[in-house]
Amino acid sequence: MPRQFPTFHLLHSPSHSPHSSHFPSNMLNTTQQHAIDEGFTDAEEEPTPDLPPWLLGLQHEQRADFALSLLLTLPTAYIAKVSERLVPYLHRDFVTTLPSELCMQIFSFLSTRELLAAALVSKSWRRFALEPRLWRSLYFLNGWSVNVDRIGELEGMQDDCSDTPTCDDEETETALHAAMHDRLVAPIRKPLVRHPSVQLPVHLAAPRIDYPSSPSLPVTPRPDLYFHQGRLNWRYVYQQHHLLDQNWRNGNYTVESIPLPQQIGHSEGTYCIQFDSKKIVSGSRDKSIRVWDLETKECRLVLQGHQGSVLCLQFIGDEIVSGSSDSSIILWDIRTANIRRIFRNHTESVLNIRFDDRYIISCSKDRTIKVWDRNAVAGVDGVVYNCIRTLAGHRAAVNAVQFQKNRIVSASGDRTIRVWDLETGICLKTIEGHTRGIACIQFDGRFVVSGSSDRSIKVFDIENGDNVNTLEGHSDLVRTLQADQNRIVSGSYDETIRVWDAKNGKLVCDLRNGHSSRIFKLQYDARRIVSCSQDSKIVIWDFGAGVDSTLFS
Repeated sequence: MPRQFPTFHLLHSPSHSPHSSHFPSNMLNTTQQHAIDEGFTDAEEEPTPDLPPWLLGLQHEQRADFALSLLLTLPTAYIAKVSERLVPYLHRDFVTTLPSELCMQIFSFLSTRELLAAALVSKSWRRFALEPRLWRSLYFLNGWSVNVDRIGELEGMQDDCSDTPTCDDEETETALHAAMHDRLVAPIRKPLVRHPSVQLPVHLAAPRIDYPSSPSLPVTPRPDLYFHQGRLNWRYVYQQHHLLDQNWRNGNYTVESIPLPQQIGHSEGTYCIQFDSKKIVSGSRDKSIRVWDLETKECRLVLQGHQGSVLCLQFIGDEIVSGSSDSSIILWDIRTANIRRIFRNHTESVLNIRFDDRYIISCSKDRTIKVWDRNAVAGVDGVVYNCIRTLAGHRAAVNAVQFQKNRIVSASGDRTIRVWDLETGICLKTIEGHTRGIACIQFDGRFVVSGSSDRSIKVFDIENGDNVNTLEGHSDLVRTLQADQNRIVSGSYDETIRVWDAKNGKLVCDLRNGHSSRIFKLQYDARRIVSCSQDSKIVIWDFGAGVDSTLFS
């Protein structure tokens, strides 16, 4: 049954009749004919009408019933006007009433899309939605990193050109926001760049990065793009990294090979590579190590000293440590191209090597792992260096080794992964799961990602040895891989490189036709993958088309 409202009479009020209203007549005037801006008002609050004491003495429920009964006596047009005038009382803008700290806390719960939408509500909302601290938090929440040294360089550039006239800040800010909003929420369209050999499902097509219609990216970095009012513009940095991730997910990349046609490179298969923002270092079956300029692709240095194939290497700063099929390990100085030390203790090929400022750790076909104390290097003369610890236990060649803090993780042709205490040399755990020999691993301190001759990639938790994920798709041995919290990239004897989503294990893209033979090693950063192969080539798969990757590491 419909609700029955009580009938009210204005007792002891002879001046009022049931058809008259005590409300001032100006309260029923037509409101201004413009849209209400809930984030801004230039009107004073309407005065509270002088109501009779007996009405104010009623309970809230009774007053509500009375107001509704009164409204029902009015024509529909007047009811609509009253409803319109009530809107400001029903919607409060918390940004104009709460302290800034609380507003910032509320905005911190919003996603990227929600922040962009909030920035369009009003000027006050925009100020909070574009706050750099929020975008910085979102940036690192995605597992992205920045090049701290490059930020320092740009800060210096900003100081140098602080007095130089630039484009209007507000105009630039508005244009950048509009471009960012369009790119982050745009519908799916045809990708701008795609390698012709990559065939992806329709649902993986990428948004086109249409830079001519938006603020162009600088060839020489402009500090005013990266900094706003003295602070790093994290929103701009986030935008660029988001676009870069879209390129990865949609297979938008370009391919370059080293050496260039007019250059001389390795004469035989290239077994190992590593790169940073300036150089690529490669080791080959031709017994040499070459240092290449990442930008020009020219060979800057050739290091020769091994008597066998260079099977593995790592560099930090100006130091390279390499391992060879001649069973030796060499420590090189890149600046002088000189050999600083030669370590001999393995009896067969050195298959993998890792080092930091404390230790050099190597593994070999002789089934052992060696630990070398770096602190003793400076005080020892001659070419023989004493190993401080040997870890034995694997029943076949130890193909890969990694270490974090006081844990060493090794992988072997015996199908097992072993976890060792670096200080004592004791084997803490043996992990099984692969059905054939293990060729490569990546260890982050808790999880081990491994690639095997059984064609699979597995993720293990070293705390309990559980296999938490298995990725399948390669048609031959998985020879090399790298992983972080967002992606796993693997290279195989099947001549392909595959990019996987680390969170759900799904294949993101399949890179083909870069190499013509088995892939031996790869490394990636935020922008590119660099790989090497039995075909002696180094291939750079660059996902940075149309993206400003200046600050990414």
